[in-house]
Amino acid sequence: MKKIFITGGHLTPAQAVIDVLLKKNWYIFYLGRKHALEGDTALSQEWLTLKNSQVNFLPLSMGRLQRTFTYFTIYSWFKIPLGFITALYYLIRYRPQIILAFGGYMAVPVVLGAWILNIPVITHEQTLQPGLANRLISRFAHKICIAWESTKKYFPEGKVVITGNPVRREIFSISDTFPFASDKPVIYITGGNLGAHAINLIIEESLENLLSNFEIIHQTGNSSSYNDFSRMVNRKNLLPSILKKRYHIFEYIPGSLIGFVFKYAEIIVTRAGANIVSEIIAAKKLALLIPLPWSGRGEQEANAQFLRDHHAAEVIYQSELTARSLIVKIDTLLINKNETLEKLNTLGKYFSPGAQDKIVSVIESVV
Repeated sequence: MKKIFITGGHLTPAQAVIDVLLKKNWYIFYLGRKHALEGDTALSQEWLTLKNSQVNFLPLSMGRLQRTFTYFTIYSWFKIPLGFITALYYLIRYRPQIILAFGGYMAVPVVLGAWILNIPVITHEQTLQPGLANRLISRFAHKICIAWESTKKYFPEGKVVITGNPVRREIFSISDTFPFASDKPVIYITGGNLGAHAINLIIEESLENLLSNFEIIHQTGNSSSYNDFSRMVNRKNLLPSILKKRYHIFEYIPGSLIGFVFKYAEIIVTRAGANIVSEIIAAKKLALLIPLPWSGRGEQEANAQFLRDHHAAEVIYQSELTARSLIVKIDTLLINKNETLEKLNTLGKYFSPGAQDKIVSVIESVV
C-alpha cells in the first residue's frame, strides 16, 4: 500500500494533488490544524473539509515563533516540542513512503521527523518569495517543486522542479448554485479560509454603499475571536429589504459552490495569497488585492506587486484601506475592465493546468 503524509499551510493546492493521488490509489494522511487560529475554538477549514473525505486527517497542534507578543505567545512556544513529538509519533506509527509539504510552520516538525527516520520529503513553494518555513524545509527536501521560474534563485538548483501552482478543479465547474436578487455586477469578497477581520470591518462600514450598486457574496471566515460572521448576519438583518436580498454571506464557500461564485463574480476582493492569485490568473478575474501586511517576508505584498506590475489587478495596502478607498478602487477596476482583462490574458503563460499531475509525477519518481 502506497502511503503519503501531506501537511502545510495551504489547503487548496493540497486538495488538487489529493484528487490525483486518490485516483492512483494512494493512502493519504493529512496532518493539519483542528482549530483555525491560536486560542480560537473555531474549527479549521482543513478539518471541516477533509474529516469526512477519503483522506485520513491527523490533528497536529504546533506552536510557532510569532512576530508579536500576545496572550498566547508563551503557550505557543511550549507547543513547539509537543508538535514535533506528535509528528514523530504519527510517522513511526503509520510509516509513510514519502512526505509532501506545502510550506508553513505546521510542516516543519513533520519534515524534521521524516529526516530523522530517513523518509523522503518533497515540498511545494507557491509564492514568488519563499517564507522562512519553506527555506528551512528545503534543506531537508529531496525535491522542491516551485510555481514561478523566478523562485529558483532561493533554492539549491539540483533539487528544483518547476511544476506551477495546483489550482482546485472546482473553480472551473458548477455543481451547485443559488439565485441572485438583481442584475447588478457581483463582487466576491474573501479573506481566505480564515477570513480577514480588517477587510470585514471595512465591508461592514461600506455595506449599504456597495449594495446600492452591486450584489455581494461575502466569505467572512469563522473565527470565534472576532465573530465577524454573526456580526455581519446581524448587519444584514438591519438592511432595507431590497439590499438584504443582494447580500449573500458565508463563513466559508464550499467547494460545490466555488465554481458558481467564480463564474459570476465580476470582481474579487481578497488577500494576496499565492493560491488566490493563481486562481485569479487561471479564471481571468478582475481583482482588488489587499495583501496581509505581516505575511512571512512580505510574500503577499510580492504577489500583489506581481499582478500590479502587469497591470492585471488593483492593490490597496491595509494601512490605506478605508471605505472610501475600497469603493474608488472597485470603480477603477470597472472603468479599466477591458484593459485589465487583456493583461490577464497575457499572464496565461504563468498558469500551469497540469501542476498537480507534475507534482504527483515527482512524488512517484522519488518513491
